[in-house]
Amino acid sequence: MISTYQPFDFRSTGLSYKNIHVIYGPISKNMFNLESYLEKSNLKNPLNFKEKDFIILSKNDIYFDKEKLKTRVDKEGFRKAIKIIDNLNRGGDLGYEKFKDNEYFYIWRKKK
Repeated sequence: MISTYQPFDFRSTGLSYKNIHVIYGPISKNMFNLESYLEKSNLKNPLNFKEKDFIILSKNDIYFDKEKLKTRVDKEGFRKAIKIIDNLNRGGDLGYEKFKDNEYFYIWRKKK
């Protein structure tokens, strides 16, 4: 899963282009957590869920800019997304760990 406005060398993570999913709007747990997906999904089919090995966010994304956040209609969705990012940074209970970051991106990967 990736949210970005900068060029990103996804091949450096070992991923192919078909593994990249661009997100428009706030991230949510049901995008990468099976339990949350099943709670939210009308289909309740785990076969429709695709596990994400990496979560990649641009450092210039709305999550890291309070002024951009003020202009959004779905402020609550973005506030929840920021809590998810805090959990990822702390190595919380979502099953991901900080993998890399550079000038443009933060990258978390699924814990092994």
